[in-house]
Amino acid sequence: MTHASRLFPLVVDRDRSLAFPEAPTALPWPLVAAHEDQALINHGRSVAELAENGGIDWSEMVAVLEDRPWHWMSVDEAAERMEELFADWVFTLPKQMKAAARAR
Repeated sequence: MTHASRLFPLVVDRDRSLAFPEAPTALPWPLVAAHEDQALINHGRSVAELAENGGIDWSEMVAVLEDRPWHWMSVDEAAERMEELFADWVFTLPKQMKAAARAR
Protein backbone atom coordinates (compact mmCIF):
# COMPACT_ATOMS: atom_id res chain seq x y z
CA MET A 1 0.00 0.00 0.00
CA THR A 2 1.43 3.38 -0.95
CA HIS A 3 1.46 6.31 1.45
CA ALA A 4 -1.02 8.06 -0.83
CA SER A 5 -3.59 5.30 -0.39
CA ARG A 6 -2.83 4.52 3.26
CA LEU A 7 -5.25 5.75 5.93
CA PHE A 8 -4.57 7.02 9.44
CA PRO A 9 -7.10 5.57 11.93
CA LEU A 10 -9.23 7.78 14.15
CA VAL A 11 -10.50 6.59 17.49
CA VAL A 12 -14.26 6.95 17.38
CA ASP A 13 -15.93 5.99 20.63
CA ARG A 14 -19.52 4.80 20.86
CA ASP A 15 -20.93 8.24 21.78
CA ARG A 16 -19.35 9.88 18.76
CA SER A 17 -20.43 7.16 16.39
CA LEU A 18 -24.01 7.56 17.62
CA ALA A 19 -23.88 11.35 17.37
CA PHE A 20 -22.19 11.30 13.95
CA PRO A 21 -22.94 7.96 12.25
CA GLU A 22 -21.22 9.04 9.04
CA ALA A 23 -18.18 10.44 10.82
CA PRO A 24 -14.81 9.48 9.42
CA THR A 25 -12.91 6.68 11.09
CA ALA A 26 -9.71 7.47 9.17
CA LEU A 27 -7.97 10.28 7.31
CA PRO A 28 -5.65 10.19 4.29
CA TRP A 29 -2.10 9.41 5.36
CA PRO A 30 -0.51 12.37 3.50
CA LEU A 31 -2.75 14.82 5.37
CA VAL A 32 -1.61 13.52 8.76
CA ALA A 33 2.00 12.80 7.82
CA ALA A 34 2.52 16.45 6.90
CA HIS A 35 2.15 17.20 10.63
CA GLU A 36 4.64 14.62 11.89
CA ASP A 37 6.49 17.16 14.04
CA GLN A 38 3.35 18.15 15.92
CA ALA A 39 2.39 14.51 16.45
CA LEU A 40 5.79 13.96 18.04
CA ILE A 41 5.41 17.06 20.22
CA ASN A 42 1.87 16.23 21.36
CA HIS A 43 2.20 12.46 21.72
CA GLY A 44 5.90 11.62 21.80
CA ARG A 45 5.30 9.18 18.93
CA SER A 46 5.57 9.30 15.17
CA VAL A 47 2.50 9.26 12.95
CA ALA A 48 3.31 5.63 12.07
CA GLU A 49 3.57 4.66 15.74
CA LEU A 50 0.28 6.37 16.56
CA ALA A 51 -1.41 4.55 13.67
CA GLU A 52 0.01 1.20 14.80
CA ASN A 53 -1.51 1.83 18.24
CA GLY A 54 -4.98 2.48 16.81
CA GLY A 55 -4.80 6.20 16.08
CA ILE A 56 -5.93 9.22 18.08
CA ASP A 57 -9.29 10.82 18.74
CA TRP A 58 -10.81 13.74 16.88
CA SER A 59 -9.78 16.52 19.25
CA GLU A 60 -6.23 15.18 19.34
CA MET A 61 -6.20 15.04 15.53
CA VAL A 62 -7.45 18.61 15.24
CA ALA A 63 -4.57 19.76 17.46
CA VAL A 64 -2.04 17.86 15.32
CA LEU A 65 -3.49 19.21 12.05
CA GLU A 66 -3.50 22.75 13.45
CA ASP A 67 0.11 22.33 14.65
CA ARG A 68 -0.73 23.26 18.22
CA PRO A 69 -0.91 21.67 21.67
CA TRP A 70 -4.04 19.68 22.51
CA HIS A 71 -6.91 21.23 24.45
CA TRP A 72 -10.34 19.86 25.23
CA MET A 73 -12.98 20.27 22.52
CA SER A 74 -16.59 19.16 22.44
CA VAL A 75 -17.49 16.40 20.01
CA ASP A 76 -19.41 18.91 17.90
CA GLU A 77 -16.53 21.39 17.81
CA ALA A 78 -13.95 18.72 16.96
CA ALA A 79 -16.13 17.23 14.21
CA GLU A 80 -16.81 20.63 12.66
CA ARG A 81 -13.16 21.67 12.77
CA MET A 82 -11.95 18.35 11.36
CA GLU A 83 -14.38 18.74 8.46
CA GLU A 84 -13.01 22.24 7.77
CA LEU A 85 -9.38 21.09 7.95
CA PHE A 86 -10.04 18.17 5.60
CA ALA A 87 -11.86 20.42 3.12
CA ASP A 88 -8.97 22.91 3.18
CA TRP A 89 -6.52 20.09 2.51
CA VAL A 90 -8.57 18.74 -0.40
CA PHE A 91 -8.87 22.24 -1.87
CA THR A 92 -5.07 22.70 -1.87
CA LEU A 93 -4.28 19.27 -3.36
CA PRO A 94 -4.10 20.42 -7.00
CA LYS A 95 -1.59 23.13 -6.07
CA GLN A 96 0.51 20.64 -4.10
CA MET A 97 0.48 18.18 -6.97
CA LYS A 98 1.57 20.85 -9.47
CA ALA A 99 4.38 21.98 -7.18
CA ALA A 100 5.57 18.40 -6.74
CA ALA A 101 5.52 17.84 -10.50
CA ARG A 102 7.57 21.00 -11.09
CA ALA A 103 10.12 19.92 -8.47
CA ARG A 104 10.84 16.68 -10.35
